[in-house]
Amino acid sequence: MNLDVEYADYLRDESRKTGNADSISFPIDEDEVAADLIEKSRRKIPVTIQGARTGITAGAVPDGGHIMNMSRMKKILEVKEKNEQMLIVLQPGVLLSELRDFLGDSGLSKKCETKGSELLNKDKAFFFPPDPTETSASLGGMVACNASGAMSFFYGPT
Repeated sequence: MNLDVEYADYLRDESRKTGNADSISFPIDEDEVAADLIEKSRRKIPVTIQGARTGITAGAVPDGGHIMNMSRMKKILEVKEKNEQMLIVLQPGVLLSELRDFLGDSGLSKKCETKGSELLNKDKAFFFPPDPTETSASLGGMVACNASGAMSFFYGPT
């Protein structure tokens, strides 16, 4: 596989630094992530985990080894309430814009297929306070680099 040609976009992020890698995978669930990491660890192959590659610090740029890109892990798995707080369990490839849509009126169709979504009733407004500059950022990437934005001064970090 020639990553330089077929997957050139995955060798860089918004920093515009370009790296190199020998292989790439796009897992769709935790089992695939675990199996891939076990195999790469056994073979002593370094792994670069990628979200949406919107960061500007080159954190998603590989320096050899394997790229594990989380962009296909896009499911919102569950909504639950704990200690009077609403929690959403999701995969790391969900984009900030997709979560905001899910919490707003435009996410009604996705709510129907998500466990516990009835907790998000129409009488209350819900929002996710972190506001990094890119709504195309993935939630996994936001957590990885603590991308919170200005609202973190009031609500706290990602």
